[in-house]
Amino acid sequence: MEKSKTVTWAERERRWGGVRKNLKEARQRAGMTQQEMADELDISLRYYQNIEAGDRTGDFILWDTLEDITGIHQRVLREIS
Repeated sequence: MEKSKTVTWAERERRWGGVRKNLKEARQRAGMTQQEMADELDISLRYYQNIEAGDRTGDFILWDTLEDITGIHQRVLREIS
């Protein structure tokens, strides 16, 4: 059986840094605070903050709704730069 690989902070940053940047910029372009975005998504502020920080991924419905709110395709929002 394979041991699970521990993901380093640098690897996590490489993977999720672009997502965080894209999502934050899209929210700001929409003129919304994190609280307003959380309210639109019907989730807690903390849960949204975790998504924007890259600590949580959210489900497909959430990303579909983010796409609707921001007008930016979720593939672009989730793009790793």
